[in-house]
Amino acid sequence: MLTIAKDLREFYQVLNKELAHAIELYMRPRGAFSVRKIELVSNGIYAIVLNWVLNECKNDIRDIYQCIYLLLKQVEEPTKQF
Repeated sequence: MLTIAKDLREFYQVLNKELAHAIELYMRPRGAFSVRKIELVSNGIYAIVLNWVLNECKNDIRDIYQCIYLLLKQVEEPTKQF
């Protein structure tokens, strides 16, 4: 991750694509899901991981897991119509 983090464009493309794909695979057997919500959550996870890597992984990994877990819970909640 540190190697691809040096080129942020590549880091974003690789990590965000894989995150979105993994979330989509997780949600598919659970029924309907919002592609937009998956994209938003994957962008949020990307931001958390990028910040962690750029700060030389100084934060406790358990804090990173907790942040990601909280974001993933958002994918399973029904989309609200405004």
